[in-house]
Amino acid sequence: MTIDIGTSSTRVLLFDRYARAVPELFAQEPNRLTTASDGTTEMPIDALLATIARCLDTVLATAGSLANDI
Repeated sequence: MTIDIGTSSTRVLLFDRYARAVPELFAQEPNRLTTASDGTTEMPIDALLATIARCLDTVLATAGSLANDI
């Protein structure tokens, strides 16, 4: 399992033992960044953690009984 936090979205992907992505075990949510006048961008940590948790929950729920082996 991997968590990819990018500027536009957060994704959670699951890979098999041969390092191949399992297409149906994938979740993605957009990130809501704020941009300051100096050009810096940020996302509140609480919002980021909630996004990660939802993506993890989605992948594990989709995995069904396989979730016990992850």
